[in-house]
Parts: sequence; structure tokens; C-alpha cells
Amino acid sequence: MPAHLEARNSHKRPLLVFVGTMGVNAQGIYAYRFNPATGQATFLGLAAVTPNPSFLVASRDGRSLYAANEIGIRGREVGRVSAFRVSADGKLTLIDSVASGGANPCDLALDHSGGALLVANCAGGSVALLPVRPDGGLDEPAAVVQHQAHGADPLRQRSPYAHGVAITPDNHFVAVADFGLDQIFLHPFDSSRRILRENTSAAAVVPGGAVRHIVFTPNGSFLYAIDEVDSALTVFRYRDGGLRKLETLSALPRGATTKRGGSELVVDRSGRFLYVSIRGDENKIVVYHLNQRTGHPTPIQFVSTEGIMPRHFALSPDGVWLVVANQNSHSIVWMRRDSQSGRLAANAQRSEQVNSPTCIVLVNPR
Repeated sequence: MPAHLEARNSHKRPLLVFVGTMGVNAQGIYAYRFNPATGQATFLGLAAVTPNPSFLVASRDGRSLYAANEIGIRGREVGRVSAFRVSADGKLTLIDSVASGGANPCDLALDHSGGALLVANCAGGSVALLPVRPDGGLDEPAAVVQHQAHGADPLRQRSPYAHGVAITPDNHFVAVADFGLDQIFLHPFDSSRRILRENTSAAAVVPGGAVRHIVFTPNGSFLYAIDEVDSALTVFRYRDGGLRKLETLSALPRGATTKRGGSELVVDRSGRFLYVSIRGDENKIVVYHLNQRTGHPTPIQFVSTEGIMPRHFALSPDGVWLVVANQNSHSIVWMRRDSQSGRLAANAQRSEQVNSPTCIVLVNPR
């Protein structure tokens, strides 16, 4: 098949969907085979047994999958990150498992070269660089940066709490959202030399808001951050290793009775639309249209996730589907998306075979 036809029809090929889990009833990572042309999801069962794989990320070629094993014991740094080889039948083969450089790893990001995996360790507040080998396996941490101090809330923010990690589009810095400090750090980074250095300057969000996750636009001009406690959405302009705050607005619909709930956020490949999940009483996905010049997000839709506690969601590679992990209702919801308007269809489909789903990754099998 000619290359241009292959690319045009690639979205019709079945995808593998891997689901991370956590909690007493979670056994590991589960898999579905998903047909994006029909919306049919076929449950493939348990793909790998591994403890508390609360967050997942796949390599660009779809051949490797990495899981943050969110485990930790008070006073001990026992977090792990596991590397798996992906097979076409949805099974995962363990390559290796290494220390995460801290306790309770909760977020992962691969740098743009694919040579380094960055890990946010929430308990204790550190970020670690794990080298990625050519076989997809991981080496022990080559560098660990430890955050210091505390936040505004004496109960929730008594210490650093690194919760979100993203790589700047120029691949020169690791952005880390610290839930405990209400700050976003940009740590200097060199993938080829396996260097991650501490940067003491940071961009601040709302005091006590507890910033959770962050995302850059594809062109690298803007960064968006969502708070967990107040569901505030903060917009930053990124340029030459620096962040400048532009505005902060609530991600909640009018009339919301509870502020807490901000969870995940994703920008589509076109950079025109931002999606934000709100947990708690709302259990919604907020759809924003993004101003390409100013970065300003305009809400255009609030959609129910048809479940409870939408901890995470992901867009399919073709942008036609948005898949939500509703952790507390033990459901995965598949929403069709209009790539031109950005809107989500109300007639969502549900799958309920996985206990406590916490993360969704869609992979083109090789």
C-alpha cells in the first residue's frame, strides 16, 4: 500500500488499549483491543501482573510500555518503574523493574528522543531521570532532583509532592508540577548526557491550589496547569526555559458546589483544543477552544464522564475518540470526538471489566 494511503487508513486499524490500576483489588495492567472505526472494545484480560501500576506511558514506536508502580513505605524509598515489551496480542512481557528514585511514583514522561524516562515521585517530592536502553529496558536513576520547603496548606502541603512531569518542547528542561509547593519547576535536562539539574526558580500557581498535572501545546508556546484542590486552570507562556503566567480561571461549570476535583488535562495534536477532567461531585470533561495567539482557553462544553472519579483520560492517535478511566465506578468510557469542533458526543460507550482504572494508554500495535 502506498505510504500516503497507509497513513490515511491507519486510524482504522485496531488499537491496543492498556489500563493502569491501583488499590487492594488491582492486580496489574489490563488490555483491550479497540476498533476506532466501529467503537467496539474487546476485553483481553490481564496483560501483566505488577503492583499498583497507577500511571502508564508508551514509547513512540508502541513497542515498550512503562508503568509507575505507586508503592512506598514511610521512611523508605521503595517506588519502582517497570518496563514491558508489547506484543500484538496485547500481552506484556516484563523487561525489567528499577527503583524510581523516590516513594510513590505517580507520573511519567518520555523525553522527545526516547532516551530518558522522567519520573515524578509524589511522596517526598523528587523527580528522577531513568535512562532507556535500546531494548526498551530501564537503567537505575542517573539523576534525582529533590524539592524542598512546604506549601500554604498546613494539612495537605507539609512537604514537597511532585505530581506531574512534562518535557519542554525543545527537550532542554523537565517541567515538574509540585502539588505540595504550588509551583512548577523547570529543571535543566540533557538526555544524551543523562543530566538533570536542580533549578531553584519556579512559576507559582494559586496558593493552596495544589497543582496536579501540566501539559504543553504542540508548538511549545503555552503550558496549562490544573489544580486539584480548587480546580483552577492556569495558563503560562513558555519561552527559552522560562514560564510567564498569563491568567488563571476556574475549570468548574457555573453553579458548582464543590471546588475540589481537577485531575488530568490533554491538548489535541492540532493545538486548538484542551480537555480537562474534573473529579469529585462534577465528574466531567471540560472542552476548551484555545486561542492560538494568546493561549486563552474558552470553555465550549461540559460533558459527563458517565462515571465517578475520572482520574485520567487519553485521546486516540487519530483524535476521534476520548477514553476515560472512572476510578471509583470501575468503568472505562469511550466518547466519540469531532476533530473539527472539538466537541464530544453525549452517547458514550462503557466497559466495566477493570477494577479501579487509573490510567489509559492507546497503542498502535507493531
